[in-house]
Amino acid sequence: MKYIKHLMVAALILASMFELQAQFTLSGQFRNRAEYRDGYKTLPTANSNDYWLVAQRTRLTFDYAAEKFIIKATVQDARIWGEDKWKADNMGIGLYEGYGIYNFNEALSLQVGRQEIAYDDARLFTNGDWRTYGETHDAARLMYKNKGFTAIAGFSVNNNASAELDAFGTNYDLRASQYKNMTHLWLNQKLMDDALNISFIAVYDGHQKADGVDTAGNAVYYPQDILYRTTVGPYIKFMKGMIGLEGAFYYQTGTNSMEKTINANFYNVLTTVKPVKGLAVMVGYDHYSGTNFDPENPSAEDNTFNTLTGPGHKYLGFMDYFGIPSNHKAGINDLLVRLEYGFNKKMNKVQATYHNFMLDQGFLASGTAVDKALGSEVDLVFVHKFSKHVNLKAGYSFLLPTESMEKLKKVTPGTSEFAQFGWIQLEFNPMFFTTK
Repeated sequence: MKYIKHLMVAALILASMFELQAQFTLSGQFRNRAEYRDGYKTLPTANSNDYWLVAQRTRLTFDYAAEKFIIKATVQDARIWGEDKWKADNMGIGLYEGYGIYNFNEALSLQVGRQEIAYDDARLFTNGDWRTYGETHDAARLMYKNKGFTAIAGFSVNNNASAELDAFGTNYDLRASQYKNMTHLWLNQKLMDDALNISFIAVYDGHQKADGVDTAGNAVYYPQDILYRTTVGPYIKFMKGMIGLEGAFYYQTGTNSMEKTINANFYNVLTTVKPVKGLAVMVGYDHYSGTNFDPENPSAEDNTFNTLTGPGHKYLGFMDYFGIPSNHKAGINDLLVRLEYGFNKKMNKVQATYHNFMLDQGFLASGTAVDKALGSEVDLVFVHKFSKHVNLKAGYSFLLPTESMEKLKKVTPGTSEFAQFGWIQLEFNPMFFTTK
């Protein structure tokens, strides 16, 4: 924490030196979440052990806004309690955000640096707020905003830390989990006093070809072979009065890292009804296409939809059995019903969600035939706001699996035990200083 204190002192000194017409803000986030895991992400058995952990996030954010530009930097320490030695000088601070925005005029601006990217319902891009370390991209984005219309064009290119010293291109060390380069375009139009929200997104991301092996058994790398994937589609949301409707359709094509042709899709629909003040009833359906692994008639294509950089914990149940839906390859469908009630002037909220999961295809990646029904999950969440700077959240989830879920999670059928997950989170968001 001494590094945080030094940064705060330095920030206050700098603030006193800034020009008077500029605005400087120093804010923070201090978040601790205790989790009880006994079936989180996978099914428990008699041989598995339940346990507690505490995840902590500490952030310090510097915002500086002048007439023509904005600078933002967020330093972060994300940790699990006990991961470091107590009697040691552990340096765990990193840069979560660090970018500048130049305003060419009131409508056009350029944002460059490490930044969060999230669009629409965060289905394809998300800031990963549930995860202790969050999620940001090193990117440049050109943004145009005028009279309810927004257009954002973005570009990213990723290399190893040593790339600045290299004369030629080398393997990208994170090639198995991250794109090598990515271009995207997001268009959004708000209509009917913002009641209607229509978007279109196109993402073109390239990944290094998967590693190979030569005839002698040595690893072979392909740093110059970048394989590209394209994801396109619309998102629509309408919310007016008591009725709401939203949905999206995304089509995915291109070539995966194993050089197979991609032909995949995603679609969802979510209806919302607010029959009385404070109460919302939602019914939705999510479809992520999967690949047919029938040994007698396997698909020659990759039909498994990939959610790019999102959405993680937000969808498909809070127990995160399908946090990355493409991992198990066979696709997933989710029928959900949610009740949400807010009371006490939005200081408290309770939420209950029921999920019914089914595979899209009836064969696992191993070629094993299974019934598509995977089981159901119930998620309960409570939120209390002590003030605009302090809030408390708590949740409890349990999952009732079928034999197919056991096979999917590589558990011997009939041996899984009751799967449950509980958590409680306390978050402080103080405003230390502002010239406003």
